Amino acid sequence: MTVLILSPWYAPHAHPRAHRWTALAEYWAAVGHRVVVIAARVGGEPSVGERNGVDVHRCGYVRVADALTGARWSHDGLSGGGPGQGMLTRFYRKAWKQLVYPDDALLWFRPARALARRLSAALDPDALISVSLPLTAHRVAFSIQAETGVRWLADVGDPFALPGYEVCNRHLYGRMARHLEGSLLRAAAAVVVTGHQLAAGLTEIYGLNRVSVIPPLLHPEVSVQPPMHFGPGLHVGYFGALYPPMRTPLDMLRFLEQWRRYRSDLVCHLFGAVDPEYAALFRQHPWLRVHGQVDRLEARRAMAGMDALLSVGNAHPVLLPSKVVEYIASGRPVVHIQRLAWDAVMDFWPDKASIYRVHPAEAAAVVALEAWLRDLEQSHVYHADSYGIRTVAEAYMQRLTENP
Repeated sequence: MTVLILSPWYAPHAHPRAHRWTALAEYWAAVGHRVVVIAARVGGEPSVGERNGVDVHRCGYVRVADALTGARWSHDGLSGGGPGQGMLTRFYRKAWKQLVYPDDALLWFRPARALARRLSAALDPDALISVSLPLTAHRVAFSIQAETGVRWLADVGDPFALPGYEVCNRHLYGRMARHLEGSLLRAAAAVVVTGHQLAAGLTEIYGLNRVSVIPPLLHPEVSVQPPMHFGPGLHVGYFGALYPPMRTPLDMLRFLEQWRRYRSDLVCHLFGAVDPEYAALFRQHPWLRVHGQVDRLEARRAMAGMDALLSVGNAHPVLLPSKVVEYIASGRPVVHIQRLAWDAVMDFWPDKASIYRVHPAEAAAVVALEAWLRDLEQSHVYHADSYGIRTVAEAYMQRLTENP
C-alpha cells in the first residue's frame, strides 16, 4: 500500500503529533508499505530526504515564528533563541493569534497543497492521512481528496473548534471555525481520535457517525532502564509541556506550595519545553528544577527515580494528554492535579489505586496524599500491548482498508 501523510509536525520536532506519526510512518515502511510524508520545514533538514525508510518532503512553516527564525531546532523546542524570543511570543499570543484564521499554519497551506498535488499525481496513493492540529493539514487533504477521490483518514490529535476552546479567536471566528471543522471532518472517510470522550463530543457537535478511537501510543515500548538518582528528599516530577490556556503550571505550583509547607524536603522536577511566559515564575522557586527537553529513554529513567509523578488536567474535560500512557507504563504513583470535577485522564486510567486526584485549592488534601503515598502498595499491572506500535498501527491500517 502507498500512504501519503500530511503531518506538519514530524521528526525531529519534539511534539506529540510528530512522535506519534513518525513512529507510525516508520513502522509501516518497515513492514513493506510505501510511506511518503509532507511536513513543515525544520532548520538543518533537507527539503526532500529519506528517514528510516520514509520519504519525507518538507515545505512551508507550521508557525509564523518559524518563518521568522528559520525554524531552527534547539534543546527546548523550535526557537529562534536570544532576547527577541520573548517579544515574538508576546506578539504571537496578543496580536497574530487573535487575528489569523484559521490557524498559524496558513503559511504551510499553499506550498503543502501544491506539493501534495504533485506527489498524488506521481504516486497515485491508496490512502491519504491528515493530522491535526493544525487544522490546515485537513484543509490540504480535503482539496486533494476532492480532486482525486483517494480514501482520506482525518486524525484529530486535538480539535480545532470545541465551543469555548477554539484555537482561533472565538469572538471573531467561532461560528466559522465550527462550520469549517465540521465540513472537513464530514468529508473524510474516517475520523480518528485518542479518547472516547472526544469522539462523543465530535459526534454530537458535527453529527459524525464514523469516529474511531485509537489510544495514545507508547513508543519505544517499555524496557528496563536504570533509574536516575536525585539525592535525599521527596522527588516528584512533571513530564511534558505546559501551555496556556489548556494546561498551565499555575494550579500545579499552587498545590506544590501547599505541599512544601508540609514537606520542606519536597523537590519538583520539570522535564519538557519551558514556555518563555513561565520562565521567570519558575526561577522564583529554588525547589523547582527545570531540566528541559530530553529523549524518551532518559525521561523514563527520570520517571523511575521519582517518588511520584505529577499530572495536570487539561482545561477541557474531553482532551486526553498523550503522555498518559507513559505515566501508566512507569509503574510510579501519580498525583493528578485536576481543577475540573471530571476529566479524561481519570476516565482513561486503568488502575485507580495508582493515581491520586487532588484539587489545587484543597489544602487538606496534602495530609491525605502523604498517607496515600506512605501506604501505597507497588505496583499496578500494565499491559504493554494495549498501546504498543503494532497494535496502534494495525488499528489505523484497518480504518484505511475497511469498506466505506
